[in-house]
Amino acid sequence: MSTPASTARDRRDRERVLCRVDDYVLPTGQELRELRILSGLTIREAADRAGVSTNSIQRWENDEITPRIGDARTLLEIYAEVSDGQTQLR
Repeated sequence: MSTPASTARDRRDRERVLCRVDDYVLPTGQELRELRILSGLTIREAADRAGVSTNSIQRWENDEITPRIGDARTLLEIYAEVSDGQTQLR
């Protein structure tokens, strides 16, 4: 019988395995930091938009932990959206 905690853990484990699929490469912490800075967002702003903690953003950018695919994808979409908006304003 699976509990909600074990189900969530299983889902996270599946996502970690999916990170290793050759056709999808997660950005490094340095790349995430550079993209955030280029988009003009602070750690707090990026965390608020992504719905995660500032601690998570910092740990991802410092390569202390690897973001789940969904979280990495969300950040990349936020950074692209902000960057596109800045380009359109110029």
